[in-house]
Amino acid sequence: MTRDIVAMLRDLVSFDTQNPPGNEEPLVKYCNDFLSGLGFETQLIPVAPNRANLVAMWRPCTSLQDDQRQLVFSGHADTVPIGDPTLWHSPPLEISESDGKLYGRGSCDMKGSIAAFLAVAQNIATGTASIPGISKRPFTIILTADEEMGFRGITALTRQFSVPSVGGVIIGEPTRNIPGIGHKGVAWFQITFHGQAAHASRPDLGKNAILMATKFCERLMADWQASWSPLVHPLLGSPTINIGKITGGIKTNVVPERCDVWVDCRIVPPLEVTDLNHRFEEIARQVTKNVTITPDLVPSLAYSLPLDHPLVQISLKAARRESPQIFPAFTEASHYFHALKLPVVILGPGSIEQCHTTDEYVARSELEAAVGIYERCLKYFGDQIAQA
Repeated sequence: MTRDIVAMLRDLVSFDTQNPPGNEEPLVKYCNDFLSGLGFETQLIPVAPNRANLVAMWRPCTSLQDDQRQLVFSGHADTVPIGDPTLWHSPPLEISESDGKLYGRGSCDMKGSIAAFLAVAQNIATGTASIPGISKRPFTIILTADEEMGFRGITALTRQFSVPSVGGVIIGEPTRNIPGIGHKGVAWFQITFHGQAAHASRPDLGKNAILMATKFCERLMADWQASWSPLVHPLLGSPTINIGKITGGIKTNVVPERCDVWVDCRIVPPLEVTDLNHRFEEIARQVTKNVTITPDLVPSLAYSLPLDHPLVQISLKAARRESPQIFPAFTEASHYFHALKLPVVILGPGSIEQCHTTDEYVARSELEAAVGIYERCLKYFGDQIAQA
């Protein structure tokens, strides 16, 4: 019995994969059972307790030859937290449809794309695909854990995944079905200022860590505007910085002895993480020597493909678009591109404007259109391989 794509999305959204803690394994096992039942060769790869990746391969032939290089469809199984569920207009772990919009946590980012992957798999395995002959094309579906926090899933995958027969990767992040051919890199830092506690009536006896942090933030932003904002990459634009979180102090009448600042940097070549780390340390030590700087996320590099790359042209033709876009957020594309040396295009239903929001949704029309786009990607990719 075939499943409707909205029914698949409803099932996927019902799995609580808020990260933290993630708990992606039940959803991944659901997809594993569904795909293995269709004839896919599947492998569950443990990442952490109750967390796993999935690699599911469609092999219409017993072996893959050089002229059978395959396409990979990749997505992450976790979501960001729901937040306050009372602010949602419908239960966040259920699909609710209104005016052609499918509401639910993860519907856009990115269980909608996963549902489209499953629909493509079902169409191909049952011979109901819209394009004749694509059932003979090998391809792989990969689901990863922990994309929204620490990238442990994709990091584990890149250490284990064999790539001899892979010719390209489609990551189903929400692009409104417009191919994305690059994004900036990302680096997070935690800067901790250490002061000295004292009674608030005698601040002269203490060292106020919050004041240290505010001086640092002011100098950091001024330095960024002067040093890094003028840097412009021809495709990716300029690097950006955001001071996203500050915590400090324990009580109003106590001079704070500690203050932590968290900084998000989106970087473009030739700027590197080591450049930022050194400069942050220089600025912080202008304020105090009692400071520590710690990476708060495994830094990941920017990536981009040229417009004339075959995978870009295939995805544009499949999506029936004239030009691609630069994706504004960071994705696992960087890991495939740099660690595995694979070309990557970001392409999926939904909009970045709906990601991580209350009442997150994906348009039904975009979700259904993604199935045809992914099937055409398989056809045009196979055609390109055959002509090479």
